[in-house]
Amino acid sequence: MPVKEIIPPISKGIQSKVVAKTDAYKVYKITLEKGAIIKEHTTPVPAFLLVKKGQITFNYRDEKKPLIAHEFLVIEANKVHWLEAKMDSELLLR
Repeated sequence: MPVKEIIPPISKGIQSKVVAKTDAYKVYKITLEKGAIIKEHTTPVPAFLLVKKGQITFNYRDEKKPLIAHEFLVIEANKVHWLEAKMDSELLLR
Protein backbone atom coordinates (compact mmCIF):
# COMPACT_ATOMS: atom_id res chain seq x y z
CA MET A 1 0.00 0.00 0.00
CA PRO A 2 1.51 3.37 -0.95
CA VAL A 3 2.37 5.67 1.95
CA LYS A 4 -0.01 8.32 0.59
CA GLU A 5 -2.90 5.88 1.14
CA ILE A 6 -1.83 5.23 4.73
CA ILE A 7 -0.98 8.86 5.49
CA PRO A 8 -3.11 11.18 3.39
CA PRO A 9 -1.76 14.74 3.47
CA ILE A 10 -4.95 16.02 5.07
CA SER A 11 -4.83 13.64 8.07
CA LYS A 12 -5.04 15.64 11.28
CA GLY A 13 -1.58 16.14 12.72
CA ILE A 14 0.24 14.08 10.06
CA GLN A 15 2.27 15.17 7.05
CA SER A 16 4.48 13.17 4.72
CA LYS A 17 6.64 13.93 1.72
CA VAL A 18 9.25 12.20 -0.41
CA VAL A 19 12.72 13.53 0.44
CA ALA A 20 14.80 11.11 -1.67
CA LYS A 21 13.95 8.90 -4.62
CA THR A 22 15.77 6.38 -6.80
CA ASP A 23 14.56 3.67 -9.17
CA ALA A 24 14.81 1.22 -6.26
CA TYR A 25 13.23 3.10 -3.34
CA LYS A 26 11.80 6.29 -1.84
CA VAL A 27 12.57 7.90 1.51
CA TYR A 28 9.68 9.67 3.24
CA LYS A 29 9.85 12.36 5.89
CA ILE A 30 6.84 12.00 8.18
CA THR A 31 5.93 14.64 10.76
CA LEU A 32 3.44 13.88 13.49
CA GLU A 33 1.83 16.14 16.06
CA LYS A 34 1.54 14.79 19.60
CA GLY A 35 -1.33 12.30 19.73
CA ALA A 36 -1.40 11.66 15.97
CA ILE A 37 -1.97 8.04 14.99
CA ILE A 38 -0.98 6.28 11.79
CA LYS A 39 -3.66 3.65 11.46
CA GLU A 40 -3.12 -0.10 11.35
CA HIS A 41 -1.60 -1.28 8.06
CA THR A 42 1.05 -3.55 6.52
CA THR A 43 3.95 -3.07 4.13
CA PRO A 44 4.66 -5.56 1.32
CA VAL A 45 8.44 -5.22 1.80
CA PRO A 46 10.65 -4.70 4.85
CA ALA A 47 10.99 -1.02 5.78
CA PHE A 48 13.40 1.03 7.90
CA LEU A 49 11.94 3.61 10.32
CA LEU A 50 14.15 6.21 12.05
CA VAL A 51 12.89 8.65 14.66
CA LYS A 52 14.74 11.91 13.94
CA LYS A 53 13.11 13.78 16.81
CA GLY A 54 10.35 13.26 19.31
CA GLN A 55 8.90 10.03 20.68
CA ILE A 56 6.52 7.44 19.25
CA THR A 57 5.09 4.10 20.22
CA PHE A 58 5.33 1.52 17.45
CA ASN A 59 2.77 -1.25 17.79
CA TYR A 60 2.65 -4.76 16.42
CA ARG A 61 -0.49 -6.69 17.35
CA ASP A 62 0.64 -7.70 20.87
CA GLU A 63 3.88 -5.74 21.22
CA LYS A 64 4.50 -2.05 21.93
CA LYS A 65 7.91 -0.56 21.26
CA PRO A 66 8.63 2.98 22.43
CA LEU A 67 11.13 4.82 20.24
CA ILE A 68 12.82 8.15 20.90
CA ALA A 69 15.03 10.41 18.78
CA HIS A 70 17.88 8.60 16.99
CA GLU A 71 16.36 5.15 17.51
CA PHE A 72 15.23 2.97 14.62
CA LEU A 73 13.66 -0.35 13.77
CA VAL A 74 13.14 -2.58 10.77
CA ILE A 75 9.48 -3.20 10.01
CA GLU A 76 8.83 -6.74 8.84
CA ALA A 77 6.95 -7.24 5.59
CA ASN A 78 3.27 -8.18 5.84
CA LYS A 79 3.13 -7.69 9.61
CA VAL A 80 0.20 -5.55 10.81
CA HIS A 81 1.41 -2.48 12.70
CA TRP A 82 0.45 1.08 13.69
CA LEU A 83 2.05 3.96 15.59
CA GLU A 84 1.21 6.87 17.84
CA ALA A 85 3.17 10.08 18.43
CA LYS A 86 3.76 10.62 22.15
CA MET A 87 5.14 14.10 21.37
CA ASP A 88 5.65 16.14 18.21
CA SER A 89 7.86 13.85 16.11
CA GLU A 90 9.76 13.62 12.84
CA LEU A 91 10.46 10.27 11.18
CA LEU A 92 12.28 8.95 8.14
CA LEU A 93 10.82 5.89 6.44
CA ARG A 94 12.54 3.84 3.75
